[in-house]
Amino acid sequence: RFFIQKKWKKLFWQEKQQEKVLEQMFPEKSDQRIYFYAYCLNGCLGFVKTWLADKKSCTPEFAADFIYRMVVSSMRAFCETREEV
Repeated sequence: RFFIQKKWKKLFWQEKQQEKVLEQMFPEKSDQRIYFYAYCLNGCLGFVKTWLADKKSCTPEFAADFIYRMVVSSMRAFCETREEV
């Protein structure tokens, strides 16, 4: 039980650190940042879930590169997003 609590605290701390990085990168988009973070996080988790369930799975190197490219392209789109009208 202690191990699970320790792991949970570590994951929670990492998530807060990632949110701080996004806050520093995009201070003007504070209202939209939570959606961007959720989009990227859920996309990565969905990819890993599908990848692990796939019988003809790609290599870990391919998976890491693919996720990296998807997050980077999403970040570019987030940077270019117009303010809500």
